[in-house]
Amino acid sequence: YNKQKEQALGLGAGALSKSGSSTPSGSSNALTTFNPSGSQMVPTTEQRMAVDAFYRDANTLLYGDNKPSEEAIDRLVSKINRDVDKKAKFSRKRHNEDEGDITYINERNRVFNKKIARYYDKYTAEIRASFERGTAL
Repeated sequence: YNKQKEQALGLGAGALSKSGSSTPSGSSNALTTFNPSGSQMVPTTEQRMAVDAFYRDANTLLYGDNKPSEEAIDRLVSKINRDVDKKAKFSRKRHNEDEGDITYINERNRVFNKKIARYYDKYTAEIRASFERGTAL
């Protein structure tokens, strides 16, 4: 982690691991001090903020700093409204509703009930009629 941060800032190897952390955001003293040997560049304030934002750690107080643009918010709202309208218009088409009483729970059960009715309706007609009248035993 520190090696990547040193490379991003242009610091020498081990500069961050020796100095430790002093600021609340976790940036080190090496970022604010000048090395008299002249081999290292002193990063600007913008560079330090960019590095702190990119290499966040447990002590970083920077979070949730991404604010979407107004255009992105408008696109999201319009998409949600389109989806709500589309869902409101959607209606499942039900086949064979003109048959009268619905005695099935799905298409496979409807086909099965038709087969059963074809073979056994002549035997169960009296039972169904009395059941519908409410006089079934």
